[in-house]
Amino acid sequence: MSGTARAVIQLPAHLRTINWFPGHMAKGLREMRNKMRQVDVIIEVRDARVPVSSMNPAFEAMLTRAATDRYILLNKIDLADPIATKRHVEVMEHNAKIALPDSQTWVFPVSLSDRSFLRKLIKDLKCKAAADPLKYSKMTLMIAGMPNVGKSTLINSLRNLGNGKGKAATTGGQPGVTRAVSGTPIKIVDEPTRIYLLDTPGIMDPQIRDPIQSFNVALTGGIRDHLAGMENLAEYLVFALRVRQREQALVDLFKMPSALLAPPVGAKPTVDPESGVLVEPVLPMRPVLDHVARRIGALEKGGVPNRDRAAAFMVQAFRTGKLGRFTLDTVPEPLATPVRAHEDGEEATNTTAQADFP
Repeated sequence: MSGTARAVIQLPAHLRTINWFPGHMAKGLREMRNKMRQVDVIIEVRDARVPVSSMNPAFEAMLTRAATDRYILLNKIDLADPIATKRHVEVMEHNAKIALPDSQTWVFPVSLSDRSFLRKLIKDLKCKAAADPLKYSKMTLMIAGMPNVGKSTLINSLRNLGNGKGKAATTGGQPGVTRAVSGTPIKIVDEPTRIYLLDTPGIMDPQIRDPIQSFNVALTGGIRDHLAGMENLAEYLVFALRVRQREQALVDLFKMPSALLAPPVGAKPTVDPESGVLVEPVLPMRPVLDHVARRIGALEKGGVPNRDRAAAFMVQAFRTGKLGRFTLDTVPEPLATPVRAHEDGEEATNTTAQADFP
C-alpha cells in the first residue's frame, strides 16, 4: 500500500449497531446487584483487544456504588498490540485515582493460559485475607465480564490450582454459555482462609450506541456471529485494517492483489457535508471475498465462490492472530474530574489502576 496520505475511511452505512441483551442477561444483572453486598473482591475479565468496548457501563456503575476492590484481567494479550495495551493501562491507572477513591483496582494484562500468573493471583488473595482476618473470616469473589472473554476458563483454572478440583464452569467457543449467577459459591481455597467465588453470566451493555464499538465486540467473539452476519464481520475487519493502514496483513496471508483493497478505479473521494473532510468511496467486498474463497477452496458447484465460508475464514484468521496482533479500541482520554457513574451506563467511567503482586 502507498505510504501517501489518503482520504478518511468511514464505516459503511449498512454496518449498524448490534445490540444483544437477552432475558438471561437482564436477570443476571439484577442478581449481581443483589449479591454485591456479599462480595469482597471483584475479578473482572476483559478482552485486551477491546479493553474499552468489553467494559460494561452498567456493571461499572454498580461497582462504583459498592466501592469493592477489583482486579481487572486483560485477557488474550498474545493477540493484542503490546504498545496499545501499555497505553490503555497508563490511562486506566490515572483514571482509577480519580473515579474510584474509596476502593482499589489493579489491572493485569494476562493470558489466562499462564498458570504462573494464576498462582500469583491466588497467593495475593490469600495474603489479602490473612492481613485482615476479622474482615475476611471467609472471602467471596465475583467473576464478571462480557461474554466470551474467558471467565469460565479462569474459574476452572483457579479451582484446579487452589484445591485440585476439576471443572466447575462450562466453557464454549460461542458467547452466552453461562446463563445465571451461580447459586452455590464455588470453593477455590480451603485454608488458611476459605475463598469462594460466584460465577456470573456474560453481561452485555444493554445499549451499545456506537456501531464501531459493537463491531469491535462482535469481531472478537463477544456477540454471536449470526447476529452480526459473517460477511458484515469480514467487511468490518477490512475496514478496521484499512483505517490502521495494515491491509498488508490480508495481502500477505491470502496472496491478495493490493488493488482489491483500494477504492475502485475512477472512484473519487467525496466531501462530507458536516465535517468538510474527504471521504473514500466504500470498498466493494465481493471481489475480496471471491478471492479468499478461491484461495481456500471454498467453492460451490460450478466453481462459484462461497462468500460466507470465505468471510468466516477471514474472521477466524483475525481471532487466532494470523493477521498479527491488533488492539481495536482507541485509548480514551484521561479523566480530568471525577465522574459519577449511572446504572443506565450513560456516564459510566472505565477506571483502573495497575499494581504488581506483593
